[in-house]
Amino acid sequence: MELTTPTGAAFVTALAESFGAMPAMTIKSSGYGAGDRDFREHANVVRVLVGEASGASEATTVEVIEANLDDSSPQVVAYAAERLMEAGALDVTVLPVQMKKGRPGVILQVLARPEMREQLAAMIFRETSTLGLRFYRAERRVQPRDFTEVMTKYGAVRVKSGVDGFAPEYEDARRIAQASGVPLRTVLAEAAHEYLKTR
Repeated sequence: MELTTPTGAAFVTALAESFGAMPAMTIKSSGYGAGDRDFREHANVVRVLVGEASGASEATTVEVIEANLDDSSPQVVAYAAERLMEAGALDVTVLPVQMKKGRPGVILQVLARPEMREQLAAMIFRETSTLGLRFYRAERRVQPRDFTEVMTKYGAVRVKSGVDGFAPEYEDARRIAQASGVPLRTVLAEAAHEYLKTR
């Protein structure tokens, strides 16, 4: 059977510029149309949304990879999380959970670009004791960010800023704190103070 009509294919070919996650938008109206054939796997429906861009600078689809771990040491989990970030994961989260038979465990959750899915999944299998992974898609919205370098009395620190706030870069502050012997919180406060002076 045909899954679209020649007219529908012509509309998509003539009007579509890309395929992927729905862009960040404020929906003004929507419309639905249903076909006559009933499919067991999915609805035979097309939806059209009309809206205006909402101003978010990035709206992308990401892959979420999860593993339940109840027999890996904290050192192994921390090392795996570090390796995953180095390999290109967008973010890695370790969540404490209570698992079957009352055992404490963690959920290792990795956000990845879809094209990185198999590479990062292979790394999770290699670096942890898990025998299975869960995959699902999610939408990610990111506000625009800028980096400004400020000079503190301890050294240069980059500051990340967005629409509603800012934060000194942890790794810069950590490096300076270790080298100077100054407490980390002091370096962070000094960087924030210097950044606010530039606003």
